[in-house]
Amino acid sequence: MIRLTPRRSCRVAVLLIPAAMFLTACPASFPLTITHVSATPDPVVGAVVTLEVEFQSTEDEDNVTLQIKPPDGVRLIDGDLAWHGSLRAGKALTHKVSLCVLYEGDWRIYVGAYSLLPGGETKYADSETIHFISTGQSGQAVLGPQYTFIQGSPIPVLTPSPVPAPATCS
Repeated sequence: MIRLTPRRSCRVAVLLIPAAMFLTACPASFPLTITHVSATPDPVVGAVVTLEVEFQSTEDEDNVTLQIKPPDGVRLIDGDLAWHGSLRAGKALTHKVSLCVLYEGDWRIYVGAYSLLPGGETKYADSETIHFISTGQSGQAVLGPQYTFIQGSPIPVLTPSPVPAPATCS
């Protein structure tokens, strides 16, 4: 009969535990996250659209910045494209801006949030994109993860046709 000494069985267990942790470990998640991005009503050319961004942190953050970067074909009508302030752990903050699509196209809007360390280096960051696919008759807002480029789309992607800015966008 072979007997395992406690020392030997512990070595086996110690070797197996890191392997099990490696195989079952979840990817790290950062405390600062953009939790919701939406646009209403549909981004038809000339219509004023409210872009709403919700973000939060699981930690208290004293130096947080949110930035919204629309392309040239989308004009800011009301609100601020940047927000700077503090977040309290678990309390979501919602930031809204009014935008207007000036002419037909597929427009990507970048939304980014980041927090800084006291020395000015980035501590945590998250980003999202939302695409405004717009014509004079219809519009659609599609979040980055759901967005797919459809080859041969009737909407020009690289060379939009400039038209006078609609009165509602002035």
